[in-house]
Amino acid sequence: MTNSMNKQVDVLIVGAGPAGVMAANLLGQYNIRTLLIDREAEIVTIPRAVGMCDEGARIIDSSGLMSELESQLTPINDLYLKKQDKSAMFRFDCETEVNGHQILRSFYQPGFETILRNGLKRFQSVELWPSTECLQIEDLGSKVKCRLRLNDNTCQTVTCKYVIASDGARSSIRKMLGTKFKGYSYAQDWLVVDVKNDPVKDRSYMQFMCDPNRPGVTLPTPNGSRRWEFVVKQNEHESFINSESSIRELLKPWGDIDDMKITRKSVYTFHAVVADQFRIGNVFLLGDAAHLTPPFAGQGLMAGLRDAANLCWKLAFVLKGAIPEQFLDTYNKERRPQAAIIVYLARIMGLFVLPQNPIRVLLRDTFFKLATLKHRHSHGLEKARIRKLPNNIVGYRALLKPQKEPEKLDLGYELPNFRVSFKSNDMGRENSVEQGLLDTALGNHFYLVRWSNSANSMEDHNENMSPPVKAMLNQIDCRFCTIVNHENTLFNYEKSAVNEASPGSSQVGRLNQRASSSKQHTKFVIDIDQRYQTMFKSGERWILIRPDKMVVVCAGTRKLNKALEQYLTQSLQLKLENSQVLSPVGVV
Repeated sequence: MTNSMNKQVDVLIVGAGPAGVMAANLLGQYNIRTLLIDREAEIVTIPRAVGMCDEGARIIDSSGLMSELESQLTPINDLYLKKQDKSAMFRFDCETEVNGHQILRSFYQPGFETILRNGLKRFQSVELWPSTECLQIEDLGSKVKCRLRLNDNTCQTVTCKYVIASDGARSSIRKMLGTKFKGYSYAQDWLVVDVKNDPVKDRSYMQFMCDPNRPGVTLPTPNGSRRWEFVVKQNEHESFINSESSIRELLKPWGDIDDMKITRKSVYTFHAVVADQFRIGNVFLLGDAAHLTPPFAGQGLMAGLRDAANLCWKLAFVLKGAIPEQFLDTYNKERRPQAAIIVYLARIMGLFVLPQNPIRVLLRDTFFKLATLKHRHSHGLEKARIRKLPNNIVGYRALLKPQKEPEKLDLGYELPNFRVSFKSNDMGRENSVEQGLLDTALGNHFYLVRWSNSANSMEDHNENMSPPVKAMLNQIDCRFCTIVNHENTLFNYEKSAVNEASPGSSQVGRLNQRASSSKQHTKFVIDIDQRYQTMFKSGERWILIRPDKMVVVCAGTRKLNKALEQYLTQSLQLKLENSQVLSPVGVV
């Protein structure tokens, strides 16, 4: 370990939990000098978070680590709400893929964290210091000086430009800054029990036990294990509810705990609070240091991953001088509202599980009875589609569109992620072609994206942009992508490119060979399942996406230049000489 008197890095990350290590991986992709520290010597070996949604999987995929994690995930196809008599009130579909990833799967957190930490070895620019504590930070405006206590009990000063505080719910950094949790302080004790041997044969579903006598939830977890969570009643002492006799009685409907082999039992207090600010000077709160979410929506850890995905590309672009420093204010503006909404929605979900008052239970049961009328048929209870608030950057305006279709193209929301065919960017495989998700083809860059029905009919991107706009796009290293229809491209392109193709070369490979020799450097991807054509109005619509895949410009060809100029000058705050004030044209 380096032990100089004053170490200098670009970003110091305090707290090496999943959100902090994900942030280090994302910064490593941009070659940002990053130091990640944690008070603990090793990964905490007990499982805590267990649920992974499609959005969390998409962020992990963007870090390049999803292929390693995939085999460790347990698919959950159904979610049942069951009454006291064990009958199902409602059934949700968790099997459907959204943006290329299943809606819900369970994972083993220590294994996940191991993959994240091993991922750091890819980057020479990232260091991990375990057994290291941040004692003091001093924000000097142009830099931050941090005093650390190392594993040998000596102290060292680290100077950095920015600090990411991902040091958990009891964040010392948040306390140093005087930032407090605000909002409704909801607290409810739950008993969490993990077992090694799952006694339930059907491991394809999870269930909420909406029993007024003892609300709870259970779900299958990886490697044949299972988790239960039960409400701790107000008159129950922790020593009682956590005793072997109590747990034996709680799990009796499923089997004998001696056969299950309990690996963990603990009482947790779940909160629903959000910090009043996510950015304080050059310090950014991330994960549990910024928000605490009840577990009913399974979004606690997922929200921390969203924080990392939103913040890290911004830090990288600012540090590289591509965008001005004040753009970092958008982290608080974009992430705090959505975190608050998720906390609120998780509380609402808890109202359907927790009721113990007979009147509230009756109202809850009546609500679901009415809701299931269109989902109940002669052959049983049909699956209802899960409609959750998708990742976005529109703030509280997202509440106006809580039922957004995940396959629609909407300003301020993520670009839908479907299967495409594209030329590999791997070293030594420059001429190979692979199939995968659009995210994999594009990587973590700004991209101007359009759809075209053939390679021959595509206009030059440069014809639709003024020189100042092109200069600003170049400043942020914006790439170009054209999504082409497979059948039409094959039909039209074979006629014009037959002489260019070497024997055995693939269609998409020839397209990208042509693109690499052009000034605009367009990347071609083939729409395998033909799902993008309608979304892009058969080529009439253009979009600009950020590195986190958020759609920030959506415009037709005639208004494209104006829309790009507005976003680049007003949102990214790039400078354009003699620019005029523009009216809104489909930007955020």
